Formats: sequence, C-alpha cells, structure tokens
Amino acid sequence: MFSSAFDNFWDISSDDKYSVFLGFTDEELRRYFDPYVRNAAAVLDMDVSEVYDFMKSQYGGFQFAIGAETTVYNPWSVLWFLAHPEWGFRNCWYATSLGAPAVLLKYLENTDFRASFNMLSYRMKDGILTDYLVDRDKLMEKSEPDEIPLEKLLYQTGYFTLRQESRAHAILAFPNDEEAESLFRLYLDSNRMMPSEAARSSLAEAGALADSGAIAGIFEIFNEVLSDGAGSYDSGSHASLFEDEDNVRDFIYALLPRGDFLKSRKSMSASGFSGMEIRTRATRLVIAFKMMRKGFSRKAAINEALEQLRTYDSGVTPEGIKLIKVGMVISPARKKLTEYQILGDKA
Repeated sequence: MFSSAFDNFWDISSDDKYSVFLGFTDEELRRYFDPYVRNAAAVLDMDVSEVYDFMKSQYGGFQFAIGAETTVYNPWSVLWFLAHPEWGFRNCWYATSLGAPAVLLKYLENTDFRASFNMLSYRMKDGILTDYLVDRDKLMEKSEPDEIPLEKLLYQTGYFTLRQESRAHAILAFPNDEEAESLFRLYLDSNRMMPSEAARSSLAEAGALADSGAIAGIFEIFNEVLSDGAGSYDSGSHASLFEDEDNVRDFIYALLPRGDFLKSRKSMSASGFSGMEIRTRATRLVIAFKMMRKGFSRKAAINEALEQLRTYDSGVTPEGIKLIKVGMVISPARKKLTEYQILGDKA
C-alpha cells in the first residue's frame, strides 16, 4: 500500500533548477536592494561598488546544487546588514544563534566527535575541504541524527557549501568569510576557549589604535585575548592552537568586532603568508604572522614576515589613507606573540 503524499517530501534544494530559491542572487540584490546598499555606503562612507564587494565576500557564495551556475547570498545576513548599516559588516549569522543549531551543539558534546571537529582546520586548504568528495547520492542519502557524518552536518547547517569539481561531483568549502569566522567561533565555544568579555571588548580599540599608530597597544591586546582564551586550553584534547600561524591569526580575527573598522584575512599562499588587514577611514593596517620553530629563530621569523610584507601586493591605497605593514612573531613554546616590527622601521 502506498503511503500518503505527505510522507514523501522531495528536497529540491539540491536540484540545479531550484537552487537559487534559497537566497538572493547578485541580480536580485542589485535590482531590489540597490537603494538600501547605497544608503549603507553613505552611512559607512564607502563607495557603492565597495559595499557590494564586501557583501559578497561576507554574505554570498552559497551553492546548493552541484550543477548550479549561480551562487546566492544568505538572506538573513543581507537583510540584517541593510537594516543596520551603522553596525558595519557584522557576523549576523552566528551572533543570532543561527550558526549554533541544537543538533550541532549536541553532536559536539561527544568527545570523539569534538576531536574530529577540532582536526577539521588541518584538512582545510584555502577554505576548501579537499578530501571529501560529494555526489548527488551523498547529498540525498538519509542519516540518523546521531550518525550524520561531520562534513555533511556542517554542510546542512550552513557552514560549508558546494564547489563544483566535475559534472557529477563537488567538494565542500566555506561560502564566505562570515561562515569561516563562525566555524572558528564555534571551535572556541565548544572547547571553552572563548576569552572573557573584558578581553574581547578590548579588541574594539584596534581601529583607533591603528589610526594613532599605536601598534604596541594592538600587540598587547592581541596577547591579552590569546592568553585569556588559551589559559584553559588542554593541549592533550586536540591539535594545538599554536602549531600553525593560520590558527593564531584566525583566533584573533574571529574575535575582532566588525563595526568601527573593516577586517579581512589574507590567505595562505605558496610563500606561507598568513595575514590579515584592519581598515579604518584613515588607515590600512596589514599584519603578517610568522611562527618560530626549531632552527627558525625569532630574528629569522620577523625578517621573513617583513620580507613577505615587502613583496605582498596590497593593492591601491586611496590618497589620504595611511598604509602600515607590521610583522608579528608567534612563540609556540610561550603561547604568545613575542615581537612585532613595522616595515620600514629599524630593529
């Protein structure tokens, strides 16, 4: 006997024809929301094209079908930003708990599952999970709630999206900066590594300190949040935060508030550049992080960071905007930043 039609639902989100139904496309954003984007540009004192670019890198990039030709924006985050442009490009998704659904939080209560989750960053390369190939059958297959593969769960909860690998297969990747940042915040929360509110609030001063050239103050604040967050850190429970420059960079980056300044990460390149940028109306601060290792001294680390900053293409800096490039050295043994130097300054 056939069951009722109400017992047989068809998930159309992975169908190429319907994949754009779950978010705003570029065309829809420009057609229906352009007046609001222009208002945001006026509020933030930015070019309209620049706001569109930041919205795409922050809220766009979702692909739900392997053959989809168009990516979409997270509608919740777009509407939240356009309603409150004075708050800047904030992480709306995680801040409003959409990035921490109950099924995922319950999953991370399991020690083994949490260990797998903690190792995930080591499997990512330039924001892509290269060792997990997805086909249509894998997207549609059913799983019991307590047996969902971690990669699929993170895809279903919005942290990962699809990037086409072939006509039949895709790999998983971060859709945008908001989701990448949210995953790291989830990592901090699930491992009880989130710094105190007092330590996190001090990061809001980074923009003003950059404008005044007080790099020593930024250096001290970064160390404060690292010390506060890593203070309860159990090195035996998961891979060390201080084993990788990107991890330290992402720890700080995920906690930097979006409001009075903009921020962006600089991806790991062939030369091993791991950096980020803090940008205010008056200043662009580009920071390169470099790890001390056995046979690679503090002096060698700072020199390599400065050399990478010297050759790094930071693009065109508008007239009247100060460009500051700073190298910072990480000591895995001391679990802190041990030195900084401004490019152009003498040691």
